[in-house]
Amino acid sequence: MNTVWDQLVAGLRMPEGSTNIDALVAALAEQPEVAESPGDAVSDPDGHTRSYMFRSTGVELGFRRTALNHAHLFVRPAQGYAPYTGPLEAADLRDRRRVEYALGAPSAVGGGMPSALRGYVLPWIKYHRADHSVRYEFERDGSLNKVTIIAE
Repeated sequence: MNTVWDQLVAGLRMPEGSTNIDALVAALAEQPEVAESPGDAVSDPDGHTRSYMFRSTGVELGFRRTALNHAHLFVRPAQGYAPYTGPLEAADLRDRRRVEYALGAPSAVGGGMPSALRGYVLPWIKYHRADHSVRYEFERDGSLNKVTIIAE
């Protein structure tokens, strides 16, 4: 594993305190804030998420059932996070056009419209990999906003 991206993918489904997770936390070089959320039936069907928030690094790790379930990479500053500047799945993924050019046609597409529950949902595309998925979220102008790596 050479990059934070590789460590994030390798850490999926690994329990808190495992060698993989400890190495990932050390690589992020920041003491995280840890928070518990009760969750909801739509976004967190397991009932709660334990989040490790690396605000200066722009990374949030989400643990469900004590294993790493997802990682958010805030490419733009949001929710108190500085922008993530580390490696992504491929080089130069600054906007939707470049993501689709580099990675091909997405497996799923959504957002880009208002939601009665959440307001405007930013457009996103998702790529299914062998053991995980990667969701790219974009601003209205097409620029990359956030990347989420998901255990699936």
